[in-house]
Amino acid sequence: MSIFWQLVLSDLTAFKKIAWSDAFDLMIWVIVVSVINVYLLPLFGVPTEYILISFSGTLASSTSFRVFPEIYYLLNDFHGERQISQKLILPIHPAGVFGARMLASCVSSLWASIWAIPVAIFIIRNLVPGFMFNIGYFVLAWLVSSMFFNVFAWWVASFVKDMQQISRVFIRFIFPLWFFGGFQFTWLKLHEISPIFAYLDLLNPYIYVMESMRTAMLGQAGNLDFKLCLLALVGMGIFAFTHAYRRLKKQLDFV
Repeated sequence: MSIFWQLVLSDLTAFKKIAWSDAFDLMIWVIVVSVINVYLLPLFGVPTEYILISFSGTLASSTSFRVFPEIYYLLNDFHGERQISQKLILPIHPAGVFGARMLASCVSSLWASIWAIPVAIFIIRNLVPGFMFNIGYFVLAWLVSSMFFNVFAWWVASFVKDMQQISRVFIRFIFPLWFFGGFQFTWLKLHEISPIFAYLDLLNPYIYVMESMRTAMLGQAGNLDFKLCLLALVGMGIFAFTHAYRRLKKQLDFV
């Protein structure tokens, strides 16, 4: 077995201890939001169309569930335990060390969300009995989004100087990106209100995650092009990886 896969297996073995706990945590969040959407919002006259938009946003958000824990893990390692330094002296390119962790974290993220998604779909079918979705598009959006967010976590972590700033990262950066990323609205509706803000929002990776998942769940009409969304996430992922690598090369002082 190559060093790369040994590193992946090592991280997954460590994750195994909390795997069911993580899956349960995400399931609680998805169930709570879905139940409110399906059973309470209709009582206030909220249109089914909006509830489905919010529902797809919830499923899309499930792929980003491990972003904050991953950022916390990375910062704790960079500024504390420094296990990364031991891995960087192994006979493998530093990019391989980073990639192994990202892949293991991606698998962990997929594991957590794979249990919550069927439950959410079961709940939404109580509101829309014949609810169907494009499974192929869904799997593609799910995989690409999960991989992107685990690369994104490294990019964000490369900007944080110490553990004391961790709460600010979520409040000032992650949370605004998430909510302005189409969690409860579509890009086209935003464009109707403010074209300038809508075009600026295209710099927000969350919008592509939400729109691609929304297309998979509700169809292409009214959403950004599915292929464009995936290409944007791949491009942003490549940029985030490259930029994070350069920044961490200086911070961790590796060759």
